Amino acid sequence: LLRLRDVTGFRTDLLRTEAELAEARDALRSVRALLNAIDQPVWLRGNDGRLRYANRAYCAAVEAADPDDANHRS
Repeated sequence: LLRLRDVTGFRTDLLRTEAELAEARDALRSVRALLNAIDQPVWLRGNDGRLRYANRAYCAAVEAADPDDANHRS
């Protein structure tokens, strides 16, 4: 028994999703660059209280070398 299925639509959806993901990654990269350029500390904590993001100003304020170091200090 051989079953054949048209996957043309799946391939189109996959390509569209990959393009949207690439666009979202580029947008996130731009936002991070902007946040790192400002003098105000900016940070984001997850529901578990762990530091998920910190810009350079935040790291400087808590005297951390980088976001990973800041996470260990908090």
